[in-house]
Amino acid sequence: MKSNPTVVFPEPKRIVVEDRSMPEMGDNDMLVQTSRTLISTGTELTILNGEFPRESQWANYGKFPFVPGYDNIGTVVDVGKNIDKSWIGRKVASYASHSAYVILHLKGYALSTETYLMRKPLFLPSLR
Repeated sequence: MKSNPTVVFPEPKRIVVEDRSMPEMGDNDMLVQTSRTLISTGTELTILNGEFPRESQWANYGKFPFVPGYDNIGTVVDVGKNIDKSWIGRKVASYASHSAYVILHLKGYALSTETYLMRKPLFLPSLR
């Protein structure tokens, strides 16, 4: 079985990479092998620092251990039975965890091109 290295914040101010199991794909999902991720300097770093009021929305959202995720760029390597196989090999951008492999649900992706994604750093505005 392949492992799925994933960034985890086990506690404030500590980052580890855990070998997790491969995500399970549903009939309407795509399995993406990550090539780039973008760290949120707002949300993710606030949670990593752990310097927020304990009775705040930050505390409700940023529970440890925390699996961060933000913008993810990668290549579709497999698809569920209801997804056209022509997706395999395409580059996509999404919101997902900082993991080697992520699952995209049909409505959570954006087509992208290698020209922009693989040559230089890229800022992706909200895709939602």
